[in-house]
Amino acid sequence: MMYMKNFCLFLIGLVLWSCGDGEKGNVLLPGNSGRYGEILVVADSSLWDSPLFESLTELYQAPVKALPQVEPTFKFVKFRYEDFSPILRLHKNIIFIEDNAEKTVITERQNIWSKDQYVLTFKFNKPKELVSQIKKNGNYLLDYFINADIKRIQASQRKASQGGLNAKLKQQKGYELIIPRDFTTVEESKQFTFMRREKPNLTQCLFIYEEDYVSKDQLSKDYLLNLRDSLSELYVEGEAVNSYMKTERRAPVYLDVQNVEDQYAMRLRGLWKMVGEFKGGSFVSYTYVDTERNKLINIEGFLYCPKYKKRFYMQELEAIIRSLKFERTPIAKK
Repeated sequence: MMYMKNFCLFLIGLVLWSCGDGEKGNVLLPGNSGRYGEILVVADSSLWDSPLFESLTELYQAPVKALPQVEPTFKFVKFRYEDFSPILRLHKNIIFIEDNAEKTVITERQNIWSKDQYVLTFKFNKPKELVSQIKKNGNYLLDYFINADIKRIQASQRKASQGGLNAKLKQQKGYELIIPRDFTTVEESKQFTFMRREKPNLTQCLFIYEEDYVSKDQLSKDYLLNLRDSLSELYVEGEAVNSYMKTERRAPVYLDVQNVEDQYAMRLRGLWKMVGEFKGGSFVSYTYVDTERNKLINIEGFLYCPKYKKRFYMQELEAIIRSLKFERTPIAKK
């Protein structure tokens, strides 16, 4: 009875607080709390050791691909419904699990209790049905929170971006790219730009390369790998004489298609090594097709971070790369 009473009070609070849901209500909401890469999970404690919760753990705590060490995609912070206090409601990423529902359904909501808040609710009557739905929609459910974190990072980066560089890219190339002010240009030519951000025990690098788009073969895994190796050997030197960066081909390299604000790109992820030195790290690149200029735009971010965990710093680079937005020419009305 005590559990049912607390659960009913929770539902009443949910109805009252959810008036702030949506973009208009977002203006009046407080800022969100919690860390990047963290999901607050609210459920009855009897579910923690269930096959259902195990399926969520396998999805959201799977190791991030193309990192030198094992790091989970998300960390879970678990709470019971009766412990879900007003302070916890502000968390940026929340999952609710509700049993004894009339039917199995997964719903998504945003900005319920705080700004830029993303929430998924998993309701079920039969646990096996929900487990099946989680497996069927796994990619979407995972990307829901990954993309939420990336959007928040982009919002922060936009506040401290290189306005001059962005204006230059718009004018000369026809697209914008939000790059933070603390990135320094190391090399620049008509086709190639190499930038770097240095912090203690952390180096984040970006390069932008353009070439004519003449064949779909330029979007293949082999072509993109050979392209990055030719560029990195030419432009990314180590400290030792004749040292240069190269893809670590002995490790898995992943290629997939990404939808970035309704524009498609080929994403390449893997590990790099420094030939002639004992250095290495992760890289991620996106290759966009500029159909108006008939150009291939390859943007890569790579990281050298021997002391710290890498997931968040790679996500910062990916947020920059995913900020590309083409300034399309309006179609004249007939």
